[in-house]
Amino acid sequence: MPETTPQQPAMRARSVLAALSVSASGFCLFFGYEMVRSPSNTLYKAAYKPDALVYVMAATPLAVIAALWLYGQMISRVGPRKTLLLTTLASGATIAFLTLLIGEGSRAATIGLYLVREAYIVLVLEQYWSFLNSRLSVGEARWLNGPTSGLASLGPILAGVFAADLTKAFGTATLPMLAAASCIPAAICSEIGFRLLGEPPDDAGAADDAAVPQSSSNVGSPQSGPAPRGPLADLGIPQFRAHRVLVFMLLTVIASQVVSASLELRFQGELQTAIPNADEQTAYSIRFFGWLNAAAAAGQFVVAPILLHVASLRVIHVAIPCVHLVMTGLALANPSLRTIGNAYMAFKAIDYSAFKSAKELLYIPLPFDARYRAKEVIDVFGYRFSKGGVALIAAAAKRSGAIIGWYWLPVAFTASLAWIVLAFGLTQRRPTHVEPPND
Repeated sequence: MPETTPQQPAMRARSVLAALSVSASGFCLFFGYEMVRSPSNTLYKAAYKPDALVYVMAATPLAVIAALWLYGQMISRVGPRKTLLLTTLASGATIAFLTLLIGEGSRAATIGLYLVREAYIVLVLEQYWSFLNSRLSVGEARWLNGPTSGLASLGPILAGVFAADLTKAFGTATLPMLAAASCIPAAICSEIGFRLLGEPPDDAGAADDAAVPQSSSNVGSPQSGPAPRGPLADLGIPQFRAHRVLVFMLLTVIASQVVSASLELRFQGELQTAIPNADEQTAYSIRFFGWLNAAAAAGQFVVAPILLHVASLRVIHVAIPCVHLVMTGLALANPSLRTIGNAYMAFKAIDYSAFKSAKELLYIPLPFDARYRAKEVIDVFGYRFSKGGVALIAAAAKRSGAIIGWYWLPVAFTASLAWIVLAFGLTQRRPTHVEPPND
C-alpha cells in the first residue's frame, strides 16, 4: 500500500499544550478507573459467584447503547465541549452513588457499578481522542499520539504502585470512591484543552467540503448543506456509507475485542482459582494492571512514535494481530495464570499504545460526524458489543450446562486470524493527508 508523506508544518506550541492537558485528563481518568475496575470485578464475583461474570458482561452492550443514545442527544444540543464536561462529571456522580449503595449491602448495585465502569471509561476517553483528531494535523498526531497516551498511562501505573496500600486503607467496597473523585480534575483538565485549541465546529456542510477532499478512499460524495438530524444521524451512521474505512475499522475493533474478551474471561477464571481471597485478588489484579500500563507506556513514549514514522500503517496494523496470534498460541500450548496473563497483558499493552496511535490517524481526515459520532459507535459500542457478545455466548453455554472455559484461548486464536485479514482491508485505501481546521 503506498504511503503519502507530504512535508509537515512545524508543530504548534498550543497543540503540545492541549495534548498535555488531555494527557492530564487521561491521567486522572485512568487512575480512577484502576480504582473501580478491579474492585467492581471482585465485588460482583463476591455477590454472584465467578461463573456469573459472563451475565453482566453480556448486559454491557445494553448499557453502552443507552450511554451512546444520551451522548448523541447531548452533542447535538450542547456541542462537544459541554458534552465532555457533563458526561465526565455525571460518571463520577453515578459511581459514587452506586458505591454508597454497595456499602449498604445492595447486590444489584454491583451490577450497576460494573456496567457504568465499562461504559464511562470508553465514552469519556474517546471524546478526548475526538477532540485531538479534530484539532491536530496528521504530522502533529504522529508525534503526539503516543506520548499523549503514555503520559495518561502514568495514572494507572501510579495506581498499581499504591495498589496494596490503597486496598488496605479503603477496602475493596470503598475504593471506587477514588474513581468518582478523579472525574473532577479530569473534567477541569479537558476544559483547558478546549480553551487552548477551541471547540471543533459541527462542520457537516461547508467545513466538511474543505476538510475532506474527493479521493479514492471516500466512497460517495461529501455532504453539502446541514446534515439531517435523527437517531441515526446523531450517531453518525450515514458516515459508514460515505467512508468505507469506518466499516473496516468497526470490524477490526470487533475482532480485536473478541480476542480481548476471550483472554479476559480465561484470565479472570484462572485468577479466581489461584487467589480466592477478595482483598488479595484485588491487590494482585491492580498490580497486574500496573505492570500492564507500564509496558503500554514504554510503547506509547518510544515504540509508537518511531513506528508511525518508519513503518507504513499497513505493516503496523497487520503486525499487531500477528503478535497476539503468537502469544495466544503460547498460552494455548501451556495454559497457566502466567501464560494467559502474559497474553492478556500483551494484548492490552499493544492496544493502548501502537494500535491506538495508529488507529487514531485514520480518523483525522474525516468530517466532524465521523470523528465525533461514528467514532463513538466504533470505539465505544464496537468495543463493548464484542465483549458482551462473547459473554452472551458464554452465558448461553453455561445455562445449557456446557463447560467452555477451555475454549476461550482457541476463540482468541481464531479471532486473531480474522483480525489479520481485516487489517489488509482497513489499510487498503487510506484517506489522503489533510490538515484539520484549527481556527
